[in-house]
Amino acid sequence: FLNRSLGGLFGVFLAFFGAASLSFAWPKLKGGFGAAVVAGKVDDLRNQVFLADGAMQPVFIASAQSWIVPYQGNPDDSQFGANATVGGAGANVGLMALWQKCVHLGCRVPDCVSSQGFECPCHGSKYNFHGEYQDGPAPRNMDRFVVSVADNGDFVIDTGSVVQTARAPVKTALYPQGPSCV
Repeated sequence: FLNRSLGGLFGVFLAFFGAASLSFAWPKLKGGFGAAVVAGKVDDLRNQVFLADGAMQPVFIASAQSWIVPYQGNPDDSQFGANATVGGAGANVGLMALWQKCVHLGCRVPDCVSSQGFECPCHGSKYNFHGEYQDGPAPRNMDRFVVSVADNGDFVIDTGSVVQTARAPVKTALYPQGPSCV
């Protein structure tokens, strides 16, 4: 009786362990990081990005692990690639989605409102609000995600498609505009 009950218990343990391992290894087919994430309406995001005093405040989208930042200019003329920016034609302000991780060692990069940029607290890499490398040990600009606007006006971030760019020879945003946070 004890041999069979011990064997049965071990069999149940193996079955649960196998099911848990399989569910861990199974890919997410829908939603979450690595797929398309809806960040909200484009017009609402544009209104959140600009403060009343004219300064910019990036919007953090946790499910996409990204910062939504403004980009003024034609997306087709962008050095970041046409798929990395949306909008921007005429008087509209375009939007970009920057991955929150530093390209140096992968630390989470917070925004710094006083300097109008992003500053990595781990090793001091600094980027302007367009994610362009400014200072520190980072080898290149911050990574961007491919973005699009859905037919209903939703801003969609494709977190499965990363756009990497080298250090920009010509900066598109002034940095720093105030005291540093790091």
